[in-house]
Order: sequence, then structure tokens, then C-alpha cells
Amino acid sequence: MPIRPENRDLYSADWPAIRQEVLDREGHRCRRCRVPDHRWGIRWRAGTFTILTTMATHTKVRPCVNEDEAKEAAENIFLGVHFDGRDLWRRSEHHETCHRSGRLVQIVLTVAHLDHDPTNNGTKGNRPNLQALCQRCHNLHDGPHRRETAGRTRDRRRGQQRLFEKGPNDGK
Repeated sequence: MPIRPENRDLYSADWPAIRQEVLDREGHRCRRCRVPDHRWGIRWRAGTFTILTTMATHTKVRPCVNEDEAKEAAENIFLGVHFDGRDLWRRSEHHETCHRSGRLVQIVLTVAHLDHDPTNNGTKGNRPNLQALCQRCHNLHDGPHRRETAGRTRDRRRGQQRLFEKGPNDGK
């Protein structure tokens, strides 16, 4: 995820090297769902990911390297599938209607701070607070924190103060 301009000062000057160290440690795969970095594929509604490949020659198969190759591979693999923008639609066998069943995506790994503190980067070779995550897993991890932050922002804009800083389900 891009670093917001107002938060840029919170990140270490050597953040690119830290990011690379975390990606190398994870083998350039998402720590949670294990999808590889920079691969094109279909992210299904259930959260699984199918890597799309193309025939580079008649005998070699290689991962798709751009969106056009990925669309062509998906159309060749899945009969009755068509694209509307980047969404994959599948014709139902029992109905004349189509339903959305997946999305064509390119995986881009990001580095997540597990405690949401961008100043907590650990030391070289010891960064347990940082994980390489795909977009889906990073959003699932950050979701509760984003909802809480958005709630505080809404309350502050309305001039409302909070009685307790922690929510009732935080257990603290």
C-alpha cells in the first residue's frame, strides 16, 4: 500500500531496504495465502487464487506477464467465461443469467506492520512485526483498525468525545 504523504515522516529513511528484506525473507510470497508476487491470475470470491499461464512456445508454459495475456489465458481455460472490465463472469449451467465469480488481478505484495505502528520496524534480521502480504490479506488485516480509526475521525468531526479509548471488544 502506498505510504500516505502525511505519514511519510513516520517511516525509516531506509524503508526500501527494510521492505526488500521482508520480501526476501518471505520468498516473495504472501505470508498468509502464499500467492507469489507480480503474478496475474483470478482471485475467486472465496479468496483462492488461480495463477494464469500462457504458452510461450509450443512446449514451454510461463506465467502471464500482462493483463492482455491473462485475459486470453482465462478465456481459453474457462468455457462460457467473459470479461466486463476486469471482472470475470461465468454463465450458470442452470440459468440463462451470468454471475460474478472472480476478478482478474495482478498480485502486488506490500509490507504490513502487524501492530499498525510504522515506527516499529525491528532490527536487521529480526523484524517480527513486519509481514509481506498481498492486497487481499493486507486489507483483511487492516480492516478492524481502519474501521476504528474512521469511527474516531467521524466522532472528532462531529465534536463528539469518547468515554473509553478502547472498544468493548478489545479485551483491555
